[in-house]
Amino acid sequence: MEESFELSVEYNNQEKLLPVKIMTMGYSYKIFVNVEGIDVILEPDEERHFRAIIDPIQNSKLPAQAYIIAITKALETLLRG
Repeated sequence: MEESFELSVEYNNQEKLLPVKIMTMGYSYKIFVNVEGIDVILEPDEERHFRAIIDPIQNSKLPAQAYIIAITKALETLLRG
């Protein structure tokens, strides 16, 4: 199952809308976020926090760590209501 939406993220005093896809995979799920053309995959870890996976081979310019943290905080707020 796949669900798509736009995520509002505040970063560098700007609000950004990022396209997001949530894909269910067995008993878990992965969240695919497109950050300025770079695919960032977020998945829950054992403590129910998100870990980010970015393929450095396909993406030569990685997003800033603070940007990824802002995305995960926005997702946690949205998903945990």
